[in-house]
Amino acid sequence: AADNHDRVLPATSPFLHKRQMKNSYDFLAGINQLINPHTTVTANLSYGRAMGYLADPYKGMVFDGYPQFNPNNISLFPEKRPHERNKYIGYFAATEYFKKVNASLEGSYRFSTDSFGIQSHTLGLSWLQKLGKHLVVTPEFRYYYQTAANFYHVQLPGLPAAFGGVNAPAAYSADYRLSKLDTFTGGLSIA
Repeated sequence: AADNHDRVLPATSPFLHKRQMKNSYDFLAGINQLINPHTTVTANLSYGRAMGYLADPYKGMVFDGYPQFNPNNISLFPEKRPHERNKYIGYFAATEYFKKVNASLEGSYRFSTDSFGIQSHTLGLSWLQKLGKHLVVTPEFRYYYQTAANFYHVQLPGLPAAFGGVNAPAAYSADYRLSKLDTFTGGLSIA
């Protein structure tokens, strides 16, 4: 279990003008099991809850309805994320050792979903090849897929509600970390 209580201070943020509070709690339960002398499995479930100021004080949102301050009729306003986030994560991994080639294969899968509307899947695969007494070469592959948050937009029409807008959504962000994402990663490490 983890428990964090943060004070977010304005410092140099162009959008944050007063101190904000953020509290988060995370719980993890899991097992590691030795199946036989060559096989291990791991399974974890975790839950996290964050409340308070969850926006990024350095991220802005483009609205196109504020001509008084911008001749191009476009202005940047602070993003507005929900004040609460619940996330659920399931993780499973297995490792198999192959004595004939002095190597092991590791595979893992992670599923995550949250109240922002983001769902993600991560699939990982690694081959750990021992060479001699002290060298391990590891080619690895990772696939990651994520849906966009319910409130992710690149740009919005009109104005935010705090500035007289009537059709603006309750929450909005253009932070690319909340967008849809599909990645393939390959690598090689030597230890």
